[in-house]
Amino acid sequence: MLVQVNNFGSPIHFQGSTPATRAPGTRPAAEDLTSPALESSVVLSGAPILTAPPKSEKPSTEKAQAAPIEAPTAALSPAPVVRSPGLGPLLMEPDSTQPLIGSGSQEKSPTHTILAESVGPTVQAEAGTNFELLGLIHSFLQNPEVKQAAQDGTGGQNLGRLMDILSDQLGTGLGVNEGNVYFSGDTEGKVVNDFATLKEQGKLVAGADGKLRFRDDDTSFVFMGDLTDWGPTGLKLGEEMLSLKQSAPDRVGLVWGNRDLAKLAIHNDLPALKDMTGEAGERYSNWLSKKPPEQSANTDANRVQYWLEEHSAPQALQFHREGLEEKLGRPVDLDEAARHYVKSWSPGGTFFEFVKQGSFAPPLHLTGETHMAFHGGAARDNITAIPGEAVLPQNINDVIQGQYDLGRRLIDQCEKDLLAGRPVKSMLLSLGDSNWMASVGINAPRAESVIYSERNVEDGNLRAHEPEVAQAMLKVGKTTELVGHTPIGSVPEMRVSPEGTAKIYTDNSMAKDGSQAMVARKGPLTISVSRVGDKENGQVVFFAHQPGVDTSFGKITKDGYAVVGMTLNGDYFLSKYGAGFKLDQKVVTPQQLQLMDPQARRPEVSDTRVLVHQQVSAAIQNKMSEWGRPLLTFDTLDQVRGDRTPVLVSAASSYGRHPATQEQLLAMSQSLKDTFGNGIMVIDGGTSVKSNEGEKAPELILQETLFPANRDEAHGPKRVAAMPSVLNLDEVTLKPDAMVVEGGLEDWHLPVIKAADYVGASNGAAVFIGGGGAVAKAIEAARNQTQTPVFLVAGRGSEPMGASDRVAREANLPSHFHVIYADELHDLGPRIQSTVTRS
Repeated sequence: MLVQVNNFGSPIHFQGSTPATRAPGTRPAAEDLTSPALESSVVLSGAPILTAPPKSEKPSTEKAQAAPIEAPTAALSPAPVVRSPGLGPLLMEPDSTQPLIGSGSQEKSPTHTILAESVGPTVQAEAGTNFELLGLIHSFLQNPEVKQAAQDGTGGQNLGRLMDILSDQLGTGLGVNEGNVYFSGDTEGKVVNDFATLKEQGKLVAGADGKLRFRDDDTSFVFMGDLTDWGPTGLKLGEEMLSLKQSAPDRVGLVWGNRDLAKLAIHNDLPALKDMTGEAGERYSNWLSKKPPEQSANTDANRVQYWLEEHSAPQALQFHREGLEEKLGRPVDLDEAARHYVKSWSPGGTFFEFVKQGSFAPPLHLTGETHMAFHGGAARDNITAIPGEAVLPQNINDVIQGQYDLGRRLIDQCEKDLLAGRPVKSMLLSLGDSNWMASVGINAPRAESVIYSERNVEDGNLRAHEPEVAQAMLKVGKTTELVGHTPIGSVPEMRVSPEGTAKIYTDNSMAKDGSQAMVARKGPLTISVSRVGDKENGQVVFFAHQPGVDTSFGKITKDGYAVVGMTLNGDYFLSKYGAGFKLDQKVVTPQQLQLMDPQARRPEVSDTRVLVHQQVSAAIQNKMSEWGRPLLTFDTLDQVRGDRTPVLVSAASSYGRHPATQEQLLAMSQSLKDTFGNGIMVIDGGTSVKSNEGEKAPELILQETLFPANRDEAHGPKRVAAMPSVLNLDEVTLKPDAMVVEGGLEDWHLPVIKAADYVGASNGAAVFIGGGGAVAKAIEAARNQTQTPVFLVAGRGSEPMGASDRVAREANLPSHFHVIYADELHDLGPRIQSTVTRS
């Protein structure tokens, strides 16, 4: 074979081998798509031609005026010479002078010729086109079995066979010898789900012991989260995935979804419902009072049903009963189903054991060097810190490993707590849930979570990675992320960023009965083969992604359609979100796609993020007006401060640990009160939440000591809440004298950084007590702010407790960093006063 290098000096190789095949499955009767848009667009005849979108710049006079293409090549298979019915440089006979149809030019295209011995045709395309992947896709379409499937209208029984052909074709042609790692997510207990597809297609088989096993020794599996809630098969799915994990522990990874972790909170809440105590018990009592008398007793079924309704799963108990009846082979009433449901989420139960095997991220060996996977996905807010961790990650690989390790620690602690009769700690629960803001009435993403992170939605459609995420990925060689959580339809979808990274959406929970989907990683490749439609009508849609190869897959057209994949006829399948998650889907020819100008479009600020910011900002303004308190900026904060000494107290952030006891924190607060009296202005985070252990947060102890209800608000000490714009005002138990809002559309950790800058410029000091990511970022920023005296609270144990304790143990700290041990906090006030006086 003769090989010519392209203009970048890289050889373009062709592989002529034919992949080994397995016995094909059965094929159902011919099928077609039924929507008007699809019926008017599907081309059922003619050779499949692969094209890519045109470049934005005009072609030079030395090249044919045609779009660069996803070019097929006969060098990969003995297929006949293909001529184009559409656009772009194509395979042509060596002596052909036929102009390119649709190119707008009558000139023959002079391009870089690649000669293949014993094949004959000349491949013509612009320099830099990668023929390996694209030619292999063409070879896949030319495979006799694939052609027959396209002619017949393939059904679900053929899906696994088509996946084998495509996977083997790409793997052999590109020299990728790894087995497939299949990704399936968001089964949600539904009968139609990707895991069921893997069983039906023969990828998973039952062993002699009845446990599920992989058909092939080199196959692996990653579940992307959300096992239950919206169908009757949740219990069965959990048992099957556990049996697969037991049969091949190193080849199965389970990623947590929000619907998985959220259920663990049932153990914390049921006692109050049973006793009808507290706010939860009162709400439950009101719920019961609205039911018919014969159904209003405080039963197991009613308690669990109420709890599930409060957690967005109103049908989950009924579905669980149906699944339990199938398992036991007898009728089950709702009380028995409720007791079994709670037991299933307890240590030893199916659902708990399922969660126990998982984490926030899968084991690294299952995602490889180029891929990563989270349920909610990477976003600019969650790739710079690991919740509760005092050490900031150096790169996104550290984030992935840190998320996995964090999850393993938290679920181990959760099991110990439940076995000891203790409640599940809030950190595990909140990281798996949204940020419900009752004062605003909206569910917001949780900035630091990879489970309920920011959805990247724009103009009603999903977009690719934010620039910060794409750059962080490429820095360490990551090119592809797989995510769940966000429903699209029946087909896994891809979005490519202008930087070249790909985001694969695997949530197909909106699938209709008859739809099936398979998505797999094969080395650096990502491959998807799906059937979209219902039982009577449907067709196959597939895509393949290779890092560094530019195709139309994953791009967005100028009218907002995503290029989801190709049909077996060589046409393109497009989709676009409408109102209420309604999908507009259609199939277009390569010629039609070119006119739609698909591009790797850069995401703008998401519509959801803007809406949340506006709603919360309005709520803050209304609340401050109701309280009669000013809403200020750090530039205008002096009007509240007067001549008071500003002291920033930032402790533990959302999830971080700290080294001080409750008594030591009380001594610290009393020390500040005794030293400064009315001449202090405290800046804190604004919320008064309890720590994971149920103790009072450091900020709350400080507030109760310095700002009692009977204080002189006009002349006494002042308190300022410095917050990001996403918060729940209902958690503010002590009205601040003023509020400063920072962050919001920028970064969640900005308030503490800006506050540290302010106190440094105003002859004050910053006190950091433990803390995680936000505090760690503020401490790092303060290293460069020499005018800000920083007090780091340290512990005397062998293990650092939070960011302040970790940094306090460093050698050669900056001169404006002062270490004070937790057992010395009774002396904090005089030390701050002495330091700011010298300054």
